[in-house]
Amino acid sequence: MEKKEPIPIGQGELIKDDRLHERIKEIRKDVTELYDRVLNIGIEKERLRDEELQKPAGEINADLMALLEGDLETLRDIETQLLEIIEGSYDTEEKVLSHFDAIAKRIEEKGF
Repeated sequence: MEKKEPIPIGQGELIKDDRLHERIKEIRKDVTELYDRVLNIGIEKERLRDEELQKPAGEINADLMALLEGDLETLRDIETQLLEIIEGSYDTEEKVLSHFDAIAKRIEEKGF
């Protein structure tokens, strides 16, 4: 059985921060992809709404218009929430990197 060298506490914190940093980047990438999909769905819903509005007044499907407007409102709310998550991920990433730098500096100063 191979004996593993223990990881010093400071090094363990660096590893943890590095993993957290990578996870934040992965989540941001996933959320950005989801935001793009939601945006494209919204564009398509707007196209359908605009198409319906091109019809003469008596031929406009009021139920469809209400459905599309409701969907667009929901999509705008989702877009806003996703943007908040993306923006928050940059703040969190900055904190993690700052913590990582502080630990690395402390390890260097202590000679570990």
